[in-house]
Amino acid sequence: MEADTAEKRAQKEAQSQMRSSFFQDVYACVRFIPKGKVATYGQISTFLGNPRAVRVVGWALHGNTSLFVPCHRVVSKDGRVAPSYAFWGKDVQKKRLLEEGVSFLDQDHVYLKESQVSSEVFFRKAVKR
Repeated sequence: MEADTAEKRAQKEAQSQMRSSFFQDVYACVRFIPKGKVATYGQISTFLGNPRAVRVVGWALHGNTSLFVPCHRVVSKDGRVAPSYAFWGKDVQKKRLLEEGVSFLDQDHVYLKESQVSSEVFFRKAVKR
């Protein structure tokens, strides 16, 4: 019974370390999104080798506490700003994007055709890190 519990604790610790490492990779990628541009959660998860980890990218960004990670530059695949952007709400995310020159289609959606960072350029810069 004790061995079973120890094994479960070891598995949880390994999962926690993997998640922590993935979160750090997310933060590193987001730092390469230039002012005035946005990337999607999907672009980031694809670049990190796990295109199905879109929600994990969101969790990582929601839990970010560093002012050096521009989380406000990440939007959904249709350009929607996060309804619960970190702890300040979507209005703060929109305000920060507008201050950087990002265009909006409507109240909640950025104009992706104009504002989305090219995956090729973004990935090339991130790979050089």
